[in-house]
Formats: sequence, structure tokens, C-alpha cells
Amino acid sequence: METPVISLNYIREKFNCLVGDRFSFEWVDLTVSYGESNILSLLLAKSPSSFHANLIDLSDSFLMDQKLSIGSVKSKFSEVTLRDLQKHVLLNYHDGKNGELNSISTMSPYQEGKRLQDLYSQFIRPEKDDGNNRDSLEGYSFYVNPIQQAVNLAHCLYPEDSLVIISIGSQMKQLSSKITTELEHLKIREQLRGDKKAHYFRLSPPYEPDQSFVENKVGIETFLDKELHSVDRLFRLMEIRAGRLL
Repeated sequence: METPVISLNYIREKFNCLVGDRFSFEWVDLTVSYGESNILSLLLAKSPSSFHANLIDLSDSFLMDQKLSIGSVKSKFSEVTLRDLQKHVLLNYHDGKNGELNSISTMSPYQEGKRLQDLYSQFIRPEKDDGNNRDSLEGYSFYVNPIQQAVNLAHCLYPEDSLVIISIGSQMKQLSSKITTELEHLKIREQLRGDKKAHYFRLSPPYEPDQSFVENKVGIETFLDKELHSVDRLFRLMEIRAGRLL
């Protein structure tokens, strides 16, 4: 989960120079995620105005080499249910008991009463994992690209609106996985090419699991600096969505 935390923090810091923190994530209407990144979706949907503070907390935890744990996020969710969220979410995770990819959504009337504190433990790897625990496997091992889900849902929820779609991933070392994932994104980019109301951004910075958080942070921010032309266009669209133009 370090890649989206670092990337979103980068976007937050840069965008803050333009319009201020209180606008940074208010414009987000829908998040689709998998595995531990579902925690980010829940934090954003629960309180967009304080999401930047949660990002800083997570960054500080990673900086001190503290892995994400059930205990570290439990207090953030309390008695909140899916019904209480301010934004729409679609959360993908692997259910080790039946060997299938499951989804939890604010759009489902059968799930809206679920408590967040009963959900998040399904998204975090156990602190003691021998590698054989199927319950600890994350959604991305079984589902390549949730962006297609996001595109379909956004068109259903906001059929008349312009869409700003951001995909944040990481460059994979395993060639077959990297090729498969990027082919999926190329398909979506081609699919949206003729849609004048859709703006698609794919941010896939490098990530080295053997490196420290600081080393990866430098690498990811260097990558995003080089993608400044794309990021700058994203900021302009964020300004429009935030209701403020400079």
C-alpha cells in the first residue's frame, strides 16, 4: 500500500500549493480498490476533509518502518457503517475460505449496514503470516484491473457528468504480470479515447519491496516529477471539480 500512499501524498502536497488541503479530496466521488488499498478507500470515503491527515499518519508509520496492522487502523473506524460513508466505494478482496474474489460496495442495499471495523481486518495481511494462509492473499493476485469496474460504475452513477479517472499502481518486476496489467490499461485508454467526457490518468511509478520507505518515496516522487505534464493537467481538472479555478 506504500505506492498509493506516497503518490496520493505527492498529489496532496502539490495540489495544496494551488487550492489548499480542504479541497484536495472533496472532489472524489468514487473509489475502487483491492487488498490493503481498500483501507485508503474507506478512510477517504469516511471523511474526505481529513483524508490528508490520515495520509500523513500512514506515511509517518511507514517512515518508522511500522507495517500496517489491524490495531493501527481500528480506532479510525469505530462504529461507522457503509451507510455512513460520504463517498461511494467498491472494495475487492480475496476470500480464502471459498477461494473467490469478493466485493463490498456502498451501492448494495444488502451491505450498507456493515460496520467498517468488521471489514478492514479482511484487507490486511496477518502480522504473522507463514505464506500458506489463503485468507491473507490480496485481491490483486486474482483481479488485474479494477479501473474497468470504476469506469463502468462511474458511467452508471454519473451518466451526464465528465469523468476524471485516476489509476495508481506500481511497476511490477514479474514480466508476465506487468505485461498483462499494462495491456488492460491500454484497452481502457483505447476504450475512452473517443469519450470527450472522460479523462484517464495512469500513474505507475516504480516500487522496490526490498528498499526502505524513504528510498521508494524518492523513486516514486522522481517518477511523478517526470510525469509533470500529465500531473499538471490532472491538477487543472481537480481545480474544476473542486469548484475553484486559479
